[in-house]
Amino acid sequence: MSGGEGGSGKVTPPNHQSPPPPLLTPPSGGCGRTPLLYIYRNSTIGREFNSILCSPLTSGAPKDLLGRRPPHSVSLLYLEIVKMTLLSACLVLAAILGLTSAAINEIRPAAQKPGRFLSLPVPQKCANRPKEFNYRGHNYFFSGHLPQFRNTRLDWLDARNICREFCMDLVSMETQEENNLVFRLIQQNDVPYIWTSGRLCDFKGCENRRDLEPKSLYGWFWSANRVKMAPTNQLPAGWGYNPWSQTGHKKVRQPDNAEFDINGTNESCLSVLNNVYNDGIAWHDVACYHEKPFICEDSEELLNYVASTNRGIRL
Repeated sequence: MSGGEGGSGKVTPPNHQSPPPPLLTPPSGGCGRTPLLYIYRNSTIGREFNSILCSPLTSGAPKDLLGRRPPHSVSLLYLEIVKMTLLSACLVLAAILGLTSAAINEIRPAAQKPGRFLSLPVPQKCANRPKEFNYRGHNYFFSGHLPQFRNTRLDWLDARNICREFCMDLVSMETQEENNLVFRLIQQNDVPYIWTSGRLCDFKGCENRRDLEPKSLYGWFWSANRVKMAPTNQLPAGWGYNPWSQTGHKKVRQPDNAEFDINGTNESCLSVLNNVYNDGIAWHDVACYHEKPFICEDSEELLNYVASTNRGIRL
């Protein structure tokens, strides 16, 4: 198996994040710089249309066989025809670009995808969210047990966003009992690995935090509820064992950030691997771009948000 541990601070909620700026912002006003023409302004067809629309009304009209210009009214008609033709062309081009964009999004290459945001919950999905099993008042589901996700493998953020649309988040194993529940599901269903909400605080906002240093020991937290984990070299409070694996790609205790030595990618997300390194079922730090199945768990924060903004909804 290649690619390090892949097997294939506070996170700000997205509710106040504005959408990314559009890639193309058409200017208004000015001949040849209307929103319709902006998309063409650097193209040959754009220059040709600009030369027609920015000239006197009769200069762009075609001459007859004797070289005479048509009357003014005919020029106006010609101008309207040109405008309508351009409008139609723009609409067709927009439809093509929309289809192309959708196809690209469906492919979802494994390369880094910067500029993505956390998804907002979808009230109807929250009301009808899958409830495969329950633990201490929280509902859970495993992606591999749902028809729509059975063959789905997603990177860490995409998996998290699927959960969030259901008013859930990636699972956080804060107690040994909950961890055993997850381990049992993996064992009984022979699941090779899953994503959790575990995250290393190595992004903007985590700098100059002495309480997180060294990050390999003190920098891990559950992103679903922003609860800090116990130091990785110690037993969590109330646990009888350390869930981090004793080995990995570098044959040292986890987390080891092994992939950084291979391709410069930090292993900043927490996955549970099933005996990948002959170490049983255990926690591993993994680069977040790897694609895996996932377990979702109710998010009280998102459920409360949807309940407060959708009167009468049954969750």
